[in-house]
Amino acid sequence: MQVGTSRYELVEFHFHRPSGHKLDGRSYDMEVHLVHRGLDGERAVVGVFMEISERDNPVISKVWDYLPVNEREEYLVDQVLINPAELLPSNRSFYHYSGSLTTPPRGEGVKWYIMKHPIEVSEEQVAKFSSLYRVNARPVQPLNGRVIQSSNR
Repeated sequence: MQVGTSRYELVEFHFHRPSGHKLDGRSYDMEVHLVHRGLDGERAVVGVFMEISERDNPVISKVWDYLPVNEREEYLVDQVLINPAELLPSNRSFYHYSGSLTTPPRGEGVKWYIMKHPIEVSEEQVAKFSSLYRVNARPVQPLNGRVIQSSNR
């Protein structure tokens, strides 16, 4: 990912239920976080809301095929190719603010880019994730003076 002259490498992505952000006071069913790190160690996270629709999301189906059986279980999966760009909505407009990570150690100085438009997932896909992680998002935090910028692309 490139923002201005800063380049970031995707280091991981993960999911939260419900969304860890709200848009116009609304929570979404889920949110995916694409976590990036810059050459200087700076962190940037792209958040994408996930909204229930009538059809499965093909990228989510591929990821869900390898969900662990137990919460907090991790393992590596070989020979699975996922294009993380397919987790982004076609409309790339976003909100931007500086904040903290949503999981420990929750360090400050993270550049957040929250997509304005959600991607779609099926109710069954949300239910499968929920069978392992009923609620794994921290509560929405107060702004505490943070300024939110808006971009239309």
